Amino acid sequence: MVGGAVAAQGATVHSAYLAETGAALREYEPPADLMGAVLGGGADSALADLASARESVAASGGALAIVGLRVMLGLGIGTRVREDDAALRARFGSALASMGEDGSLNRLIREWFGEEAELF
Repeated sequence: MVGGAVAAQGATVHSAYLAETGAALREYEPPADLMGAVLGGGADSALADLASARESVAASGGALAIVGLRVMLGLGIGTRVREDDAALRARFGSALASMGEDGSLNRLIREWFGEEAELF
């Protein structure tokens, strides 16, 4: 739908991407509210991570579907830590890099999100 309102979780790569495109962005918290907005008519579509979208589609009883092209935003994985804790951010970054190199990150992704999940 051209010109429709698109839901995204606030303060995320998804909302930033939509803001840059000039889309009619509607921000929601928590992420579960995105699909509720689509189902309730508050938005025409939603931009969300694939794993979350798949869960919502499965739970919707056929009312929702995944459509369109995949859009890779940022590195595709993240977490939140205190802004003033540089040491913790460095530890997380190092751990994720190590897990990416040894394959354990992809094993966990497959275990928790299925064989169809996007891997790193």
